[in-house]
Amino acid sequence: MFGFGHHHKDQAPAASGPNQIFKIYCRASEDYCLAVRDGEVVLAPVNPKDETQHWLKDMRFSTTVKDEEGMPAFALVNKATGLAVKHSIGQSHPVKLVPFNPAYEDASVLWTESKDVGKGFRCIRMVNNTRLNFDALNGDKDHGGVHDGTTVVLWEWCKGDNQCWKIWPWAEAHAAVESGATMGNNAHAMGGGPPVHAVRIFCKAGEDYSLTARNGTVCLAPTNPRDDYQHWIKDMRHSNKIRDEEGYPAFAIVNKVTGECIKHSTGQGHPVKLVPYNPAHRGRALEVVRGRQPALEDPPLVDEVPGELPHCHRHIAMD
Repeated sequence: MFGFGHHHKDQAPAASGPNQIFKIYCRASEDYCLAVRDGEVVLAPVNPKDETQHWLKDMRFSTTVKDEEGMPAFALVNKATGLAVKHSIGQSHPVKLVPFNPAYEDASVLWTESKDVGKGFRCIRMVNNTRLNFDALNGDKDHGGVHDGTTVVLWEWCKGDNQCWKIWPWAEAHAAVESGATMGNNAHAMGGGPPVHAVRIFCKAGEDYSLTARNGTVCLAPTNPRDDYQHWIKDMRHSNKIRDEEGYPAFAIVNKVTGECIKHSTGQGHPVKLVPYNPAHRGRALEVVRGRQPALEDPPLVDEVPGELPHCHRHIAMD
């Protein structure tokens, strides 16, 4: 039994706090990120000291506003200007910037993220029209690639690298650059507290297979320490407040690449689900507990820490 190693993080504000700062970039070029220039939303060379490249991901409406796929809504608010990114008037038109009023639910400034479209990247699309996505205009290789000042427009999904985005906390981005580590979107948002460790999860029935995320499902795959989809974060932020009937502390299991967490199934015989993880939201369907060491014949055994005996993992019921 083994872990995947320790990935220490720079100190960063907790994801549930109001000051979590993100960089936003596309797969076409990770050397450029979303910025505000002359009142427009563009891509600019990465500069951590440029606060127009710092964004707040405001989740205040995430529990009440969702898109047609059930993904939670958020606003993207620029730290330097206080302006929010607003939907464009249609395909091929640039997104806009408008003053952000956190007390008013304005659908025109609300966005959602798609499921993982590869290596932790996702589409960023209108909450009320998921067919229109963030698009770095002509940022794909066939049209010259990303450059300083590339305009961000909305476009229908064409599977281009210029349409695949990450919203990634700045502090973790620098830590990854320094260490060579990579990590998916919201899985970085474990900030504040002790270092985050990636863990492996496997069952006694076949220790050569590990839990992984594949095509939006949770399954077992041949163990490969280099496959980041087999790396999981055990988030204990609610462990002091939430326990099961036997007193065991609750935790969430978050995939390192996709940032999605494992949700309870609809019942026995049904598969568990993957859903976007909001660390600020205490969702009863996301919490699990690790029970005492079971008898050898019990099948649902997992281990996530080197040297520890296997335990049952079961969902937690909350009133």
